[in-house]
Amino acid sequence: MLAWFLFFKDAGHFIGLPNPLESEAPIIGIPALISKPFLWFYLYYAIIVGLFAGVWWQMDPHPWFAWSVFGSAFIIFLNYFSVQVSVA
Repeated sequence: MLAWFLFFKDAGHFIGLPNPLESEAPIIGIPALISKPFLWFYLYYAIIVGLFAGVWWQMDPHPWFAWSVFGSAFIIFLNYFSVQVSVA
């Protein structure tokens, strides 16, 4: 999370998303959940989970690896998304 807020939150323009400093008024409501800044976070989260899972699999492959790592990442994402829906 520290890396997200320090380095990557505004780095979506490297993959073609608009610079958040140049964007118009903020999007209010449920449509904000599919706006470009949110999509950038979803992509970042998937990449970080994939990197973590790859390293963990190399260090200690386990039969329940997919359930524990991807299941936990999914639960964390659902909690985040639920809070965002409540805020929106």
